Amino acid sequence: NKNQQKRIMKVFYNDFTGDEMFSDSYNPEEIFNGIGYKVKSKYIMEGVGNVDIGCGNEFGGGDNEVDDQAERVNSVISAFKYNESSMSKDDIKVYFKGMAAALKKRVAETGKEGEELKAWMKSFQEMCAFLLKNFKEISFYTGESYEQDKGVIFAFYEDDSDPGETFFYFKDALREEKF
Repeated sequence: NKNQQKRIMKVFYNDFTGDEMFSDSYNPEEIFNGIGYKVKSKYIMEGVGNVDIGCGNEFGGGDNEVDDQAERVNSVISAFKYNESSMSKDDIKVYFKGMAAALKKRVAETGKEGEELKAWMKSFQEMCAFLLKNFKEISFYTGESYEQDKGVIFAFYEDDSDPGETFFYFKDALREEKF
């Protein structure tokens, strides 16, 4: 039926670590002239509790206490199994240098050169400067592999009214798969 279009989901993986980073269901937004993505998160309740429907122990099964295992978690951290990490300001500068070299090589392999490559590098430096400027607010994460070499994820509240942190990724470190 023409009216029933097949929904294709895009999942973004860190191409260096293989870790799943996010999906298009989180509406990733390109930033810094396409150098990065940002993904907004929110807090959700996760886990199933035992709910008392008001009959107490009428139907057997033990005492009357509620075993509520529900927990408030960040939607992105939980869905993609992020692990909190830590970095000093010096660590982050070394990380950016390594990423710049690895990603610049990758971008050059796609055929960008000269002014186009210079423009890419300028935008990359702008994103790094933005993250450094917000260093005191940033939480650092890795994907499920705990690989920090080229797998750091940056997150902070961009706005106090946001329902959760905003996560930042270098686009050229990612690969997209459609399902």
